[in-house]
Parts: sequence; C-alpha cells; structure tokens
Amino acid sequence: MVNVDFIVMDVYSPYIDIVARPWLYALGAISSILHLKVKYPFGDQIKELVGSQFVARQCLMVAIVH
Repeated sequence: MVNVDFIVMDVYSPYIDIVARPWLYALGAISSILHLKVKYPFGDQIKELVGSQFVARQCLMVAIVH
C-alpha cells in the first residue's frame, strides 16, 4: 500500500494521464498511454486497468471547450 497526495487543478492541459511517478514504481506498475492501460502485480497475478480511448477523447474535448 502506498499513500499518494494528488493536486487537482482547474486548468486546460493536453495531458490526461499521470505517468512516470514514483508511486507507480513503488507499486511495480507499468503504464502505457498508447494502450490506455496500467498493469501491476497483485499477489501471484498481474492485474490490468484498461481505459477507454473514446471516453478519454470526450474528456479532452470537454476540457478544450471549457
């Protein structure tokens, strides 16, 4: 378990992902912006978080319009 503090900012940014952070390394996680995935070890398994390119594009468009 790793405690992480996040700073949320209400500003436009073309970046919609958190990458290359020490907490990802501490958890042994590997992220891929291209594939919108994060893989991490969980016991004797490898778990996977999968994003949606469609939803990510919608969020970016909302941020641009905002």
